[in-house]
Amino acid sequence: MKFIITTCVFSQSQKPREAPNVAEFLRDNEIMITQSTLVDIELGIAQSAERDPARAAMLREWLRLERDRFDVVADSGENFQKALAGMVACKAIQSLWTCAPAAKQFSFRQMLWVAAAAISNELPIATKSTRIYGEIDRHIPLPGIYNPIDMSWHTRTAIRTKRVRVRRRATDAGADASVVAT
Repeated sequence: MKFIITTCVFSQSQKPREAPNVAEFLRDNEIMITQSTLVDIELGIAQSAERDPARAAMLREWLRLERDRFDVVADSGENFQKALAGMVACKAIQSLWTCAPAAKQFSFRQMLWVAAAAISNELPIATKSTRIYGEIDRHIPLPGIYNPIDMSWHTRTAIRTKRVRVRRRATDAGADASVVAT
């Protein structure tokens, strides 16, 4: 199956003790990442460089190798823009987009970006952060939220595909059929 993964799943491969089931999940599925996930990881590396330059160098090398494993999902285009704008405009999930100005450390809040990419590409999100994406899904339906660690779906919206429907109308000469995509 094809999934968009979040930072928390992407970063598991660099941890000494990877969360259960993640390696198999990444190996057995077609995995996509967003540009915002890559920015989030780069931010984490940049922040760690101040404290531990050797670890930051190791993480940069890890990212260089991991980046090539996965395809980057399209996060542009009209559908993406509409989905992202709709989420940013939704007051109920505003806290997922804005950062607290008094916070000690900047946090890149890319959850809505990932969700918009999932919607516009009709792909479920694989994440450990099921509570956050579940909150988005309460207001803006997502194609699905899957936790690869406990191997469970937290929500899965059926992706509507266009079905061909034949609509018949009566005319004086007989029945006339026209094809309509729904």
